[in-house]
Amino acid sequence: MTQLLEHILLRVEDSIVIKKPWPHIKIPNFLPNAEYHHLLDEHNAVDWDACWDPESSWKSCELDDAYASRELFNALCNKFDINTIEYKTSQKYKFDTPEHELQVPHRDRDLSAMTMQIFLQPRCYPDGGTVLMSGSNVESIVDELPLEANYCSIFLNTNQSWHMVKQRGYTRKSMVQRWIKV
Repeated sequence: MTQLLEHILLRVEDSIVIKKPWPHIKIPNFLPNAEYHHLLDEHNAVDWDACWDPESSWKSCELDDAYASRELFNALCNKFDINTIEYKTSQKYKFDTPEHELQVPHRDRDLSAMTMQIFLQPRCYPDGGTVLMSGSNVESIVDELPLEANYCSIFLNTNQSWHMVKQRGYTRKSMVQRWIKV
């Protein structure tokens, strides 16, 4: 087991599953400093003009094996108290600017079983992260995660896991990994 995987597993083990509005985990200071800066450097090296999309810009990436490891997936399944499945992973850097439309209320359940997002922020804000919702309309907002450097959120993709992003005029940099059932 690598040092990175050990570190990530300890951070997951020490986390708490928050049940409302649906099961999710919030982990500040998720990665070791060197790994965080490695991801930030890789994100900054992307030619984002070539990846432009009006909603959000995405670029596939290949990360250290620790992120896609069976050990991490099993630890998360254990944390969420769900059965393990056969899976593959999708890893992408995400870039949002004030010019992006960002995302309307949606669920990722058709995309993956579980999602992890790590913010790679140059500036931190108390809001601007993922907006958690109890339903599909804007009036059902329950919480808005902070937009902080090295802040990780992990959630199950279910019928109830409605979320969105509010356009607050911030630049948002992140890495998103999805565990996809095969």
